[in-house]
Amino acid sequence: MPGSVALRRRQQVVAAIIQRDDGLILVAQRNSGLHQGKWEFPGGKVELGETPQVALVREIDEELGVEIVVGEMLAQVEFSVAGAPYLLLAYLARHRHGEYRPVVHGRIEWLLPTMLPGLDLTPADLPIAVLLASPEYDAGRVPAILSVNDCSEVV
Repeated sequence: MPGSVALRRRQQVVAAIIQRDDGLILVAQRNSGLHQGKWEFPGGKVELGETPQVALVREIDEELGVEIVVGEMLAQVEFSVAGAPYLLLAYLARHRHGEYRPVVHGRIEWLLPTMLPGLDLTPADLPIAVLLASPEYDAGRVPAILSVNDCSEVV
């Protein structure tokens, strides 16, 4: 049926799973919007003509003032916002240069992977946090791509 979520093109959004050499992972607290105060993996929308990797480098520079190197895709999460379909692509990333500063977030934190699921995360980021905290996840080894289809909360 025309206009249904199933027939609409999904907006791609990207998230960086930035992990330091000591294993800590960066999370950022949203400063405004529907999920103000919730934590997320930083990133944003893929613009027309961009690859997800290029979009992620741009978004992290805009949001945190640093340059990253984008690695392997870790997970895909399907979700919707007011009926509009989205696909979140989460990539492993490493810091290249620059000093982290929360430009659009209230604050940033570096946490152990096992601490992530206990945060008040956005619904789309929670399955990624659970994956990162799982015993199967091992820093330096990328698990198979995870497709999560049960994140149906409006975000």
